[in-house]
Amino acid sequence: MLGGSLLGAGVLGSVAAAHVANRRWARNGHGHAHGGTVDEVLALPAGREFTVHGADGARLWATTIGPDRPDAPLIVLSHCWTGDHRIWAPVARELAREHRVVLYDQRGHGRSTVGTDGLTLDALADDLKAVLDHVDARDAVVAGHSMGGMTAQTYAVRHADHARRSIRHLVLVATAADGMTYGESYSTRGSAMIGRDITGRMVGSGRFGAASVRGVFGQRPHLGHLEATALTFARTPGAVRSGLFYELSRIDLGAWLASVEIPATIVVGTRDTLTPPGRSRRMHELLPNANLITLKGRGHMLPFEAADEVAAAIAAAVRSDAPTTVSAPA
Repeated sequence: MLGGSLLGAGVLGSVAAAHVANRRWARNGHGHAHGGTVDEVLALPAGREFTVHGADGARLWATTIGPDRPDAPLIVLSHCWTGDHRIWAPVARELAREHRVVLYDQRGHGRSTVGTDGLTLDALADDLKAVLDHVDARDAVVAGHSMGGMTAQTYAVRHADHARRSIRHLVLVATAADGMTYGESYSTRGSAMIGRDITGRMVGSGRFGAASVRGVFGQRPHLGHLEATALTFARTPGAVRSGLFYELSRIDLGAWLASVEIPATIVVGTRDTLTPPGRSRRMHELLPNANLITLKGRGHMLPFEAADEVAAAIAAAVRSDAPTTVSAPA
């Protein structure tokens, strides 16, 4: 999740209405599949935990779930800004039935540390390379949500030869390659606001926190998904939120995407206000071998909102039969 939704002047004014709507949806059983309490939303089957050591000393917590056999297809999932590996839980639970799924906490998030290279997209890309090396990835599918998608693209550009040897397909979920900034002032002011302790406390404060992230979802979100998104945001250190917000708001990979030969599937929701559909269409135009899947009525948190559709897109990438251009029903 990117932080622009927290910067709008109308957020606080909409909190009460969103809170009432969230309670009504939860009470009436609305919302998409894979809902439940926060613990249920974020639950993963027991896995084989391990630590990956980044090139700059970062320690990355990771786990593998799914069948422990050499012929099981390998999928590596890279999560969003202010999330952790559990953001992928609804998707990973589905994929782990037939695939070996690797999830890890990006530097500064969850149980991972920040190395000496700090909070940059290059460092995140180097971390992804380290994870792929650790699991001896060959013919893997790498899927990234939001910041995770930016990480995957940066990796494919920065480590092109390694990517060609290690992965067969990129799945870029609710993300962008450029066009995220409104100028240096926006990046600087937004970074300062996002990093404040009071921001973390506000977003982490129960139902109020769930309402404060309502804008990053599409139609009829499940209350558990809202609360899970708010929880991981609040638990991300302020310095990490701030530093990476500044970095991601200035992403500029567009000029390099034409060199990425690896096939890619791009997935976007029509109601994504953080990485809008226009950003996905631009990636689709720039990447030489890309498919575009548009999900009507969905917002930015697609691993929660559209877990089945995202899991299907990743599984199709494993089979190399990803659709060309699809618009899924609401």
